[in-house]
Amino acid sequence: MKHKSGNIIVEAFVETCKDIKRKNKIIPKAARLLKEGGEEVKWTAVKILGEISTDKTTEILLSALETESFEDIKISIIEQLSAHLHEEKVSQAIILIGNDPNPLVREKVREVLQIEVEFNKFYGGK
Repeated sequence: MKHKSGNIIVEAFVETCKDIKRKNKIIPKAARLLKEGGEEVKWTAVKILGEISTDKTTEILLSALETESFEDIKISIIEQLSAHLHEEKVSQAIILIGNDPNPLVREKVREVLQIEVEFNKFYGGK
């Protein structure tokens, strides 16, 4: 799912977040949007949290996987976790939604798992 306006917003937030004080203010706001927003708002929140990429944002994203109803948002969360190479968190996410009833979500999990396997082979991991 591509949202041009969302990408601009994400870029602006990420640029603003380079200052740690701003980052600490934005994380809870993005987390709230992820819980309460519509699909596009949630997508933007996922991108922001993924780009900030801290232990706290990773936990927020994992928590959202368990409660999220939009398949595109679940897929976006998996992509964000894998893009920032939170290997153990990606594994947790795969466990969390590996048996999701939605075939599109399961397919994205398989893709992410394959990327992780290839990455580990290339860099001598598992």
